[in-house]
Amino acid sequence: MVRILAMSIAIVVITIVIYFAYLFFTYIDAKHTEGEAYGFKIGDSKDIVYQKAQKVYDEEKVYILYPLDKNKYGPHKRIHLKSDEYQLIKNRDSWKLYFDEGFFDSMEFKFKDDTLISIYRHRKNFELP
Repeated sequence: MVRILAMSIAIVVITIVIYFAYLFFTYIDAKHTEGEAYGFKIGDSKDIVYQKAQKVYDEEKVYILYPLDKNKYGPHKRIHLKSDEYQLIKNRDSWKLYFDEGFFDSMEFKFKDDTLISIYRHRKNFELP
C-alpha cells in the first residue's frame, strides 16, 4: 500500500515538473532592436516588413487588430495578412500580430520614420498541445 502511494505521488510530481519545464522552454519574451529576428530585419521599411510578414506567416490565423477609433479603444477590426487592407495600418507606428485566438502568442513591430526600430515577441503556452 505504501509502495503504491509513493509511486502515485512520484508520478504526480514528475508530471508537474514536466509541465513546468514545458512552460519554461516554450515561453518567449524578447525585444530586438538591432540585427534580424524571426525573418525580419531592423531598418526595413513598413512595406518590406508587411511583404515579409505575408510570406513568413501565410496562415489565415495570423492577423493584426486595427482599432476603429482614434483613441484605440472600443471595437477593433481584424486585418489578415493576406488581405488588401494594408492601407489601414500603413500610417501606424506600431503593429501587433496575433498568432492565436487567445492573445497568448504575439509579435509587435515598432516603426519610426517608416523604418522598423524594434521587434517584440511574446509567447506563453498555457495548454499542452
